[in-house]
Amino acid sequence: MNIMSIFKNYKVKYSMIDPKMRWDAFKGRLFQQNFNKELFIEHYKKEKKNFPGFDEWKNIDIEEIFINRKDNSKLRTLIARPKVLKENVPAVLWLHGGGYATGMPDKAMFYIDAFAKESSCISILPEYTLSVEKPYPAA
Repeated sequence: MNIMSIFKNYKVKYSMIDPKMRWDAFKGRLFQQNFNKELFIEHYKKEKKNFPGFDEWKNIDIEEIFINRKDNSKLRTLIARPKVLKENVPAVLWLHGGGYATGMPDKAMFYIDAFAKESSCISILPEYTLSVEKPYPAA
């Protein structure tokens, strides 16, 4: 396998990546090459017996909204509210892990549920554009 072939469909080219990070970038791109978010979510839901608590949050209600962007695309955003909403609660802006290159907000719900239990906070989880799709400053 040619390492450069994995980078051919991305705007961030291999040469643009810090030499110290290239091996990690290669591994990430290799994984992403066959990654399909919709199939992942579908599989995640079907296999929820292997993911205790998935979609069975005790402390939060989740709303999915879409925010219009300047380029006419839509930013999918999850809003998690405590089931028992108090006044004057904090808000958490959750930027999911993945080095801005992978990940999705849905995978954070275990933590968001725990935050709501402990602090009654509202959490906002945007599904931001990943850097491999659109590099800085767009991502």
